[in-house]
Amino acid sequence: MAGELISLPVGIPKTAYPDGAMQVDEVLRIDLPPVETGAGITLGESFAGDTLGQGNCFVAGPENRLPILALEHLLTGETDFDSNNWASPLVLVGPAGSGKSLLVRGIVRRWQPLLGEDCLAYLSAIDFARTLQTARSEGDLASFRIRLRTLKLLVLEDIHKLPPAIAIQHELRDLLDIYDESGATILCTSRVPPTAQQQLESGLRDRLAGSLVLWLNHPGTEARLELLKLVAVERETTINERQLRTLAESVTGPADHLLRSLREWEVAPQVGANPANCRTPPSAKEVVAVVARYFNLTQAALKGPARRKTLVFARAIVVYLLRTLTPISYVDIGRALGNRDHTTIMHAMTSIQKSLARDSQTQTILEDLRRILLAV
Repeated sequence: MAGELISLPVGIPKTAYPDGAMQVDEVLRIDLPPVETGAGITLGESFAGDTLGQGNCFVAGPENRLPILALEHLLTGETDFDSNNWASPLVLVGPAGSGKSLLVRGIVRRWQPLLGEDCLAYLSAIDFARTLQTARSEGDLASFRIRLRTLKLLVLEDIHKLPPAIAIQHELRDLLDIYDESGATILCTSRVPPTAQQQLESGLRDRLAGSLVLWLNHPGTEARLELLKLVAVERETTINERQLRTLAESVTGPADHLLRSLREWEVAPQVGANPANCRTPPSAKEVVAVVARYFNLTQAALKGPARRKTLVFARAIVVYLLRTLTPISYVDIGRALGNRDHTTIMHAMTSIQKSLARDSQTQTILEDLRRILLAV
């Protein structure tokens, strides 16, 4: 059965727009093929089943509308694999838990019945490097190249983990050039945009940077609410919509955090706990304390007037975490950081967002701190 992009309007009805044009605040639900239809293709070791509540469905709010629409033909096609319908290479960039793997594995399962194992392959960057090295050591490099160069669709995950060995990177660079001539499609995922991956050989980095780069974000509030509703129906939970909205508004970050919080709400009455106390967002005081400890700073310094580079960066990290993990306003964040003006806080948020787009170290720091703050 062909896939679907189902619009779930939030706010103004779709009929208020001419020709049924999609409004920016719609939530899209993308139905993906079931896991079992993905058998019989070349899969790397990292290919695995998807988690409950996400395996056959991806929910995209306004924050992810553009990348999903760019992938529409790949996500929903069935009988016409025509690379003229999409760009190639395609690089899907986003933080851990944003759904990159869910989407590309859905694409693999979508096209497997049509393309078969001779024309479609899924590999992680580590799989690619390991398979190449094995083929080289066993004298089977020619077969390796023929196998990959005759594909119509290659999905290559976690390109930011590609080993720095020049022979490996040149092999991938040459493969991109061959695909460009043959019209084959390569779809890559990465936590870091190609331009920020200094470990890549310049020619390979330039080719990936010149591709269509699609940014995928963690689900926003309305997408989180729709995902919770879908999972609640699947689990036949008794949690009402008001409680689901409370969860959607308070738990940010990856979808698995959201589903874990839902599970906590489900089991809370069984253990005599108050569901309202489960998975509450961290307070400003907690975030400031954790960030100060992480950077080996005092909280007084973090709130003080000094503008050393380390302090400015750490404050910006506090701002980003409070804006993404809590409903706290810019004004209140300013108060928590030594009564700073809200415009200063907004500038800090903008600066860390720019850094996040190009600096893998910033991504790692935020993921570490998010894990600490959201730890059970």
